[in-house]
Amino acid sequence: MYKQFINFSGYSFDLEKFNGDWGEFRAFLNKYGLDGAEMLLDFAPLDDSVPKDLVAAVHFPSFMGWYRLWTDKNFTVPSAIDKSIVKYFYGGEDTAELITNFRSCIADNAKFSPAYGVFHAGYMEAEHTFMKKMPIPDSAVLDATAELLNEVAGTFSVGDMPFPIAIENLWWAGLTFLTPSDTSRFADRLEFENWFFLLDTGHLMNAGGAVFSEEGGIDFVLDTLRRLSADTLEKIRAVHFHFSASGEYQRRMKAPDNFDAKPFEEQSAAIMAHLKNFDQHRPFTLPACKKILDFVKPDYVTHEFMGTRDELEAALTRQMRALRCGGASGH
Repeated sequence: MYKQFINFSGYSFDLEKFNGDWGEFRAFLNKYGLDGAEMLLDFAPLDDSVPKDLVAAVHFPSFMGWYRLWTDKNFTVPSAIDKSIVKYFYGGEDTAELITNFRSCIADNAKFSPAYGVFHAGYMEAEHTFMKKMPIPDSAVLDATAELLNEVAGTFSVGDMPFPIAIENLWWAGLTFLTPSDTSRFADRLEFENWFFLLDTGHLMNAGGAVFSEEGGIDFVLDTLRRLSADTLEKIRAVHFHFSASGEYQRRMKAPDNFDAKPFEEQSAAIMAHLKNFDQHRPFTLPACKKILDFVKPDYVTHEFMGTRDELEAALTRQMRALRCGGASGH
């Protein structure tokens, strides 16, 4: 038995799908038997209008450039990035700001008593976007991630996080689950107790680079999970459930002409278009998808989709039908 969530946010564009009405969103959750929302956070606290009982879990901002800030003492944030959004790319102007900003984000949202807070254990900057192989080893990013998380945990009075940190896999440098020894070494380096792994099935398929179908994606995820240590599997307590068959796109992808010379705004637009093709967030439709949840036995499953309300409902309907046909049971 697991609790089922949907990804959502405190941003107005998400609530507008439900006519700006939290009551309508609550009815939507009830319609699909969902236990709440995994709420994507801004660095600012969630607005007081957000009903606390709907916030089942939280998802921290994804400041993907933090690794360079953490490891390169000579690094300065590019002037092309407006000061108001620096923390969304690097976490802050320096390591002290990074720690302060991340700690505040955790502390501000402890009032919701979330089941967990999602942290992306990865590193990516604009120049990495279209690379087929990352220039930084996963192990180096994971070592730095452990240092960052340990330091932030140590700033709390009990020496631990106030709620569990769910450490999510990506396809960039960092946690990918593709090298079991890297994953185990990373877990051993974490000095606080309140954490677990979150498996993102679509991200894992992206990391494999050769997934061309839903069936192939399911097989790839299961094959990868079977190679992980028993300790690692036991630490996977949550799942972002969706699939991504971007193998063909990855095979032919290339950076736009003169990408590195383009203004920051144009680079950002190209990156967003690329990510939609790369990380597809499609619903499972095959009952075999249940095998993944049977293998992991998670406590929490987030149906993670994008799009309009109609697209969201269609994706949920298809994925839940697949799970029912496969015999999976939520809570």
